[in-house]
Amino acid sequence: MIVVIMLAAFAAQGLGGSVGIGADSMLACALFGLGLTPAVAITTLHLSKAGVGLGATVAHTRAGNVHWPTVARLAIPGSIAAGITAAALAAAISHSASTVTCLALAALGGIVLFRFGFGPLPSFNPAPSGWVAPAGLIGGAFSVTSGLGWASAPVSVLLSTTRAEPRHVLGSTAAAGTMVSFTAAIVLFWRLPQAGIVWPLVAGITVAGVLVAPFVAWIVRRLPPAVLGVSSGAALMALNLLYLRPSIPAWAALAGLLAIAGLWMVALAHAIRTHRRVGGVQAALTPGHSSENETDTGPPRQRETIPSLRVAGPEPSEESHEPSPALRRNEIGNQTGYGDDPPMVEGSGHRHVTKTGSTTI
Repeated sequence: MIVVIMLAAFAAQGLGGSVGIGADSMLACALFGLGLTPAVAITTLHLSKAGVGLGATVAHTRAGNVHWPTVARLAIPGSIAAGITAAALAAAISHSASTVTCLALAALGGIVLFRFGFGPLPSFNPAPSGWVAPAGLIGGAFSVTSGLGWASAPVSVLLSTTRAEPRHVLGSTAAAGTMVSFTAAIVLFWRLPQAGIVWPLVAGITVAGVLVAPFVAWIVRRLPPAVLGVSSGAALMALNLLYLRPSIPAWAALAGLLAIAGLWMVALAHAIRTHRRVGGVQAALTPGHSSENETDTGPPRQRETIPSLRVAGPEPSEESHEPSPALRRNEIGNQTGYGDDPPMVEGSGHRHVTKTGSTTI
C-alpha cells in the first residue's frame, strides 16, 4: 500500500505540480480509494504537504520561480482562513465541492486558456494586485473543506486577473502552500486527535514529493509562459468537470472532457506558433543577427589587405638583433672590394675601413 501511494504521489506531484493544480486532488482521491474518511485523508494530506512544500519552495526558489511579495500576500490570509476553517468545520470536512464553486473555477480556467492560447501575449508585471489576498483566503478555505486543494483558487484567480508571469504564479503558490498546509495540519491534528493518522502514508507522500520537486521546478522554469498558461487553464476546466461528475450524466462528462482536450490541443498549437514567431522577431532585432533566409547574389567579397613595406637589407640574426660578426665582415668586404678580410695596414694592429674604401690607422 505504501509503495502504491508513493507512486501515486510521485505522479500527482509531477503532473499536477507542472501545471500548478491537481496534485492535492489526485492524492485526495487516492487516499479516499484506500478507505480513509475525508477527515483522515485531508489531515494526512496536509501533514505530508507541509514537508513536500519545503522541498518545493527550495526547488522553485533556486529556479527563480518565486516572487516573495506575492508569497507573503497569499500565505498570510490563506493560513488564517485554513486555520479558522479547520477549527470550525473539522467535523464537516468533505471530499466534494459545491456545484457553484466548480462552475466558477471551471469558468476561470476557460478564461486562462483563452487568454494565453488565443489572446495577445500580455506584458508581464510581477507586482501583486488586489486580487492576491482574496485568492489566498479562498484557497485556504478550499484546502480544508473540499478536495479541490489549496492551489486551485490562487492559480486560477492570479492567471486570469493579473499580469504575473505563469511560472511566478505557480512557484509563489507552491511556496505559500507550505505555510497554509502547516497551519491546517496543526489545527486538524488538534481538533481530530482520534483520527488515527497513518504515519507511513505521510512519510511516503513526503519523500515522493521532495524527490520530484526539482524536476517540477525545472519544467515550470523552462516552459514558455503561453504553454504553461494554456495547460493550467485546461487542467482547471478538466478537474472541476470531474468534481461535477456526480451531478451530471456520464456521457455529458465524457463529452466535456473530449471538448476540453480538443480545445487544449488547438490552443497549445496556437501558443507554440506565437511563441516561435515572437522569438524569431526578438532574434531578428538582436544586434549582429544574420537571417538564414538572406542570400548574396553578388561576386564573392575579398578581404582587402595592405601590402607590407619591407626595407632592403640583411636579415638580422634570430638569436640577436645585432648582425653577426661574419655578416659584418662580409658587408665590409662588399663595400671595400677586398673580399672578406680587408688589408692590414703596416704599423697597426687594427684595421679600419673608411667609407671611400681606404684604410686608416
